[in-house]
Order: sequence, then structure tokens, then C-alpha cells
Amino acid sequence: MLSRRALLTAAVAMAALAAPAAASPSSIVYVDHGNVWSARPDGSHKVKLTSGGHWHSPTQSDDGTIAAVQGTGPIRLMARDGRPLHSIRTKAARSADGGTFAPRPVDLSLSPDGSKLAYSYVAYSCPVASTCGSIQRSIFYTRTNVRTATPQSKWGNQFGVSDPEWVTNSRALVFGGSGSQVDFDDLGGGDYSFANWLSPNADQGDGELSRDGRRLATTFFYGADTVIAFFAVTGNTRSGPPPAQPEVACSTGTDAKLADPSWSPDSKSIAVQSKDGIEVLRFTAYGAGLCETAGSGKVIVRTGQTPDWGPADPPKRRAR
Repeated sequence: MLSRRALLTAAVAMAALAAPAAASPSSIVYVDHGNVWSARPDGSHKVKLTSGGHWHSPTQSDDGTIAAVQGTGPIRLMARDGRPLHSIRTKAARSADGGTFAPRPVDLSLSPDGSKLAYSYVAYSCPVASTCGSIQRSIFYTRTNVRTATPQSKWGNQFGVSDPEWVTNSRALVFGGSGSQVDFDDLGGGDYSFANWLSPNADQGDGELSRDGRRLATTFFYGADTVIAFFAVTGNTRSGPPPAQPEVACSTGTDAKLADPSWSPDSKSIAVQSKDGIEVLRFTAYGAGLCETAGSGKVIVRTGQTPDWGPADPPKRRAR
């Protein structure tokens, strides 16, 4: 069980942990001033892909296909140059408190092969004869070659979790509240089918496993105390039961804006949202109680949010 004291004894400041990413064929999609953009990991060659504002939750598959939402929906799929492909309308769903979610998808995540998409519904709860203010959330999955989302009965309603991130094309990492902070969900298990991996005695969530399955990054705590914690993982994360508890490698300094960690395709770098915008961190050594880097921090977009890193290059220009 991780305590604040145990975690923060390994903490280092963000700038001391950061280094520019090595050049590689890949891109980071993100939101800037309400629109979706794509850029190289060093912040060069920024391409604006949408217009109209109010876009959120961008995600990309390995071939560069992008999904995002404008306003409250529907989900819109586009080619890596912003050319519209098609939309997916989602449906209302049951919430765990007996209410109903409006069809407002957030926290999108495309599977690596682009065949499936995970999304969350999140809403404040105010049930009859009960105190208002709690948060209800669920995760759903859909195939991407449809115009109406795959029926929720296909893969179940994953009550109480959100922020899905794919581990394989059939397994996702999901994040919940106390007792289910970090979990694995294999498609096909029905409602409440996720298996818990980490349940520390502190708030933890909004994270991602690296492609090689050896590194985990998640937010920890909340508000002004928020950090991103890094863990060294052993065991099989791609199938079977959850592996052994990972060991703390290190963590960033505190920053209320820290969110959305996204690992590079080579598993050596990570993009995060911070108070300074979108930062890219590159590790030169990593393990239990060990984080080493060289150089200074690299802020690639000062007004950017919600980065998602994938192996496809950014487009030469936006489609016309």
C-alpha cells in the first residue's frame, strides 16, 4: 500500500526529470485552444486538424487514424491529416446509482489496430433522497467501423471506472475510485468484469502502461498535491491475471494541472499535461527507485492539453 510519504521520498522536480525526446517516426495529437493538432515529439511541424473549437479527448491508432469529440458528441473519426471519415453516435446508459448517463463520450482511446474505441461517461450524481455531489462514471467499447456505437451489452457496462487506455487490442487499463484505482479489463466479461491491480491508500488514476509493459505512469493525489508517479513493472501485463505490484521508480513535483500521461512508441519517453503546457520527458535509466535523464525539460506546446502519442508521423498539412 502506497502512502504519500513512501511515494514522495522518491520524488524529483519535473524539470530535473525531463529531457528532449529523441527523433523518431511518431506524433503527438493534442488539443490547443479548443482544436485538435498533431506535432512531432520535439514540438516541430505543428498541424491544426480541426476548426470550430470545443474539441476534446483526442486519441490515435497506430496508423494515425484519430478520434475526437466536438462538444457533447458524436465521436468523430478522421484521417491523420484531419480529413473526416465518419461519426459514431453513442447511446444513453445506466449509471451505478440507478440513474441514466446522457450520451456524452469523453476519455476516448483507440485500440492500437484502430478496430475498437473505448470511451467514458462521467456525470455528477444526485439521486432521489440522497446527497448530491458524487461522481458516476462508466466505460464502454465500440467497434470503429459503425455509425452507431456497438450495443453496450456486447462488452458490458464497466461501472465506476473511467480514463481507459489500451494494453492490447482486447485488454484495457481502467481507473476507478477507492478499491479499484488501477484495473485491467478484458473484453467480453460483461458488466463489472475488470480485475483490480493497484489499490493504494491514496487517490490514483489517469495513467498508461508503456508499449513494452514495463513502465506505468499514473496521476497520484489531487488538486495542488497532484504528481505523476512512475512505476517499474514486472510480469505479464498483456494477458492473464494482474501481475505483481509494481515498484515505485520516482515521481514528479506537485502540479494541479498534471494529467494524461502518454508513453512514446519506444517506451522510453512520455508526454504529460502540466501547468506549462505539454511536456516531453525522456528517461535514460529506469527501474525500482531509479529514474535518470539528461538535459532540461522540453515544453512542446505551452497552451496544449491532453496529449496522445502514437507511432504515425504527423501529416505534411491539413486536408483541404
